Amino acid sequence: MRIDVHAHYFPDEYLDLLKRFGDDTTDGARGLGAGGSQAELEARFELMKAANVQMQLLSVSPQLPSFEDRTSAIEGARMANNLYADLVRRYPRRFAALAALPLPHMEAALAEMSR
Repeated sequence: MRIDVHAHYFPDEYLDLLKRFGDDTTDGARGLGAGGSQAELEARFELMKAANVQMQLLSVSPQLPSFEDRTSAIEGARMANNLYADLVRRYPRRFAALAALPLPHMEAALAEMSR
């Protein structure tokens, strides 16, 4: 099985949340074909097929939910993890995902890992 270990998923609701929290880099992630619409997912599946890639390991980088404000960091990490978990549940043979952690808030990061 060929696995792409450097892949991203940028649903609009996650990018909107990051922008609301002051991340001004989200515009560059829009329109890359890594969003959550069915059309973007189908196009991704076609690219994966053409490259003989059976699965992608997703991560939120570079727009990490690492905010100085603890509440914002927790909300960002939870949203990312929920969105990624939903996608993995829908397409378990296509995607796996790395967790996002609300760093630098170590206690919150440990709690999110347990969740």
